[in-house]
Amino acid sequence: MGTEFYATDLRKKMGLVTPPFLPQTAFTSLGITYKECSLDGCLGMTLKVSGSIGVMVSSNIPEEGRKLFTAAHELGHVVIPSHAKTNSFKCTNNDLWGKSKNPQEVEANQFAAEWLMPKDIFKSLALQMEPDFENISLLASVFSVSLTAAAMRFVEITDHEVVLVVSEKGIIKYFRLSQDFPYRLAPGSVPNTYARNNLIGQPFPNEFMAVASDEWFQGKQPESDEVLEYSIKLGDYDTVLTMLWVE
Repeated sequence: MGTEFYATDLRKKMGLVTPPFLPQTAFTSLGITYKECSLDGCLGMTLKVSGSIGVMVSSNIPEEGRKLFTAAHELGHVVIPSHAKTNSFKCTNNDLWGKSKNPQEVEANQFAAEWLMPKDIFKSLALQMEPDFENISLLASVFSVSLTAAAMRFVEITDHEVVLVVSEKGIIKYFRLSQDFPYRLAPGSVPNTYARNNLIGQPFPNEFMAVASDEWFQGKQPESDEVLEYSIKLGDYDTVLTMLWVE
């Protein structure tokens, strides 16, 4: 049984049908104490003591969308049956936004995505949209999630051939491919395209721009030898989101 089932099952039992799906609503329903406070060395915690459960989320997370994802991640630790034997979870930035190899953290992220952005509801909207950041920003607003979370979910669901690249200071941190994406992303540094504009003090174009596909891909290339690139900087962070679209 997939991890997402537990998010869907809880949402249906609570009668929730319209986004946003706030994890705080579930905590109240389940009798779980939830609070936001300053945490040392982690973004979220789940503690089980003498039959009681408490969830804490860092008050220092600046964006509400990331805070809600963290809360939904902790909700996963509470609800997923295989996590019941673990009495405490201390979840770091890597657990939530990196490439954690801990199966329980991976499952909690899968739960959080399904809780906040149920696949059936999200898909009904996303399949009508092109993969630009205006559309993804709209989805992020509807589901009360961060732009990064909405973009990752979009790539997972869309029928377009796209890849989302997350980079920081010119280095690719991680990426997400759409289903059956046929090209291989070149790892390491971001190529000398619009995705590097923040490093040279240039603004990002507010639209897709055509670039040579071999700047981004190794081996097999699209017939046009081009890929559409749309890059944006995330607020005050050094992080850049890049959507690559092969039409």
